[in-house]
Amino acid sequence: MHTHYTRLMSLVLDDEATASQKADLQRHLAACPACATTWTQWQTLDVRLAAAPRLTPPPNLVAQVLGRLEERRLRQRRRRWIGSGLLVAWIGIAVASGLLLAGLLLWGLMHPLEGGLFATWAARLLSNLFRLVEVFYGCLSLAAGSFLGWGAAFCVALTACLAALWVWAVGHFGRWPREGAPAKG
Repeated sequence: MHTHYTRLMSLVLDDEATASQKADLQRHLAACPACATTWTQWQTLDVRLAAAPRLTPPPNLVAQVLGRLEERRLRQRRRRWIGSGLLVAWIGIAVASGLLLAGLLLWGLMHPLEGGLFATWAARLLSNLFRLVEVFYGCLSLAAGSFLGWGAAFCVALTACLAALWVWAVGHFGRWPREGAPAKG
């Protein structure tokens, strides 16, 4: 098929061709059966399209599209806020953990005897943490891959150890006399 003549077919169907272009197309169609078949198909299609009823969009189409675009923007904005909030939370946890460790080290330096006891207790806690990680890894590796198993086991064991530390700290510090308060006998 010839590109020049298909363009002429389009111009003729759209009533944009000149008389000389129409005559040129007719001469070519008489000599080229492939283009003549294409021309017949295009004419049939043009008649069908012209006979088809015109479709009009619903009157609220623009409002619906704008509403959906606004919903999409709001979802994206919410995702950004959630992501930013999680980042701030992780940074806050890291800073709080660092401050807690610095406070514990300072306290250990100010209270050498109790600091030694705390260091012993912390070493036992870490040892138990690693045992818990091994136990949880053994359980979770049966159900998941090794990387996922190690990560989940570490998170569960760390949570258990932090809960134990919290219970110990609340119980231990609750018995200490406060500054300015009379000591319990």
